[in-house]
Parts: sequence; structure tokens; C-alpha cells
Amino acid sequence: MPKLKVEDLKRIRDAGRASVCLRQGAGEVKVTVHMDDCGIAAGAGEIVKTLLQELEKREVSEVLVTISGCAGDRNQDLTNLPLLELLQEGG
Repeated sequence: MPKLKVEDLKRIRDAGRASVCLRQGAGEVKVTVHMDDCGIAAGAGEIVKTLLQELEKREVSEVLVTISGCAGDRNQDLTNLPLLELLQEGG
């Protein structure tokens, strides 16, 4: 197997980022929707679709939208709800 060069690693990193980043933004707010089996069954796919449509319609540019897998062990009461994380820069 040939050795990886820095350029190869950057290309792999960028491809990985592109696969989880659905919408680029200034990054002041980052929304991560967890699309594991539980989240998908609870409607996370529809939430992502609606979120992207609303951000586009309202011309909001400072929100970065990504998807992720399982967020870890959840409280039993929350297993039927989609899980989103909202992170605000500096907060």
C-alpha cells in the first residue's frame, strides 16, 4: 500500500466533511441532526428537509447544518423523538 501524502489526507478530510455537511454557512450557529435508526424512525429526515427549506426560504446564511449518527445512550423517554444539537459560536 502506498504511503499517504498530506494532500491525500486533505482530500479525504474534505470528502468526509462534504458527506455530513448538508448546508454551508458562516458557522455562527451549527445544527446537527442525528440520523441514526431511532432518529430516522422518529422523523429526523423530515426535520432536515424542512429545516433546509426554511433556511433557504428565509435566506438565513449564518447556519451550518450537518448530520450525524447516534448521539449515544438516550433517556428511554426520548427514544421516540428526533435529536438535534444547536451550537452557537461563543456560547
